Amino acid sequence: MSKFTLFRTVCRIAGILSCVAALIGLNLHSAVLVLISVAVLAADLILIAWKNRCPFCKRALRIAPIQHEEYCPYCGSRIN
Repeated sequence: MSKFTLFRTVCRIAGILSCVAALIGLNLHSAVLVLISVAVLAADLILIAWKNRCPFCKRALRIAPIQHEEYCPYCGSRIN
């Protein structure tokens, strides 16, 4: 697994766990848990928008790949 694929997978898992924690916090009426979860989710989205770029042409990629293999829509390079 490449470093890029690992980064995208970790960001997706962090986003999912943050959403689950926010829902639990809402259910338990815990404002602190909700605020922490929303802050982690916002940081995750900012990190994805900042780092999710083609390693060759440095342009932004879509967040979810359509297939297991992905190609840059701008330069056509294969991204592992």
